[in-house]
Amino acid sequence: MPRFAAKYLARDFRVTVVQGDPAKQDMPGLEVLDEADGLLLSMRRQALSAAQFDPLDRFIRSGKPLVVLRAAVTPFQLSKAKCPAGHVTWDRFDREVLGCNYQFYNMKSRSTGCDVWVEAAAAGHPILDGLPARFHSPSWLYRQRPLAPATTLLLSGRWSTQDPDEPVAWTSSYLGGRVFYTTLGHPDDFQIEAFNRLLANGVRWAMGTQ
Repeated sequence: MPRFAAKYLARDFRVTVVQGDPAKQDMPGLEVLDEADGLLLSMRRQALSAAQFDPLDRFIRSGKPLVVLRAAVTPFQLSKAKCPAGHVTWDRFDREVLGCNYQFYNMKSRSTGCDVWVEAAAAGHPILDGLPARFHSPSWLYRQRPLAPATTLLLSGRWSTQDPDEPVAWTSSYLGGRVFYTTLGHPDDFQIEAFNRLLANGVRWAMGTQ
């Protein structure tokens, strides 16, 4: 993520990267969000302390631009048995903020990745600018249906004929703010120009600069 930000975002935005320690459920430095104009969220199943979660919660509920990547469909979801005392979870983030319904994935798809294509109805959307009509991703396909009616589907994907197509990228809004989410974001996706362009476009769209 720091390399992506340096190459694709730093020219137009002042970027601050905050990284935590998942093993300790600890992410210091989130107070920078009090001065931030947008957030690119990439985290998985963290239950942060109330003090650390508070600036994240304030930002997300502020209606400011939000871009969410892959496993951050469940960023604050953790079982009660694993949640430290005094830490915060948000079990319905996928439904409430992203407008989807995360239902895990087919384990077989971990070995295949997925084929991704542009939805015909979304052709011409600025987030899709410069993307090929189809490409392959090493990301295994998340089950996310049904999407909320207010979402706009941009990309769909399939890993095999064993399962139906699934949404891969879409836009929505939360409390008046623009939201862009994609199930892509496997580390190897950052070696694919189509993915890097998608994510950079998504940030600029959310921020209103594209």
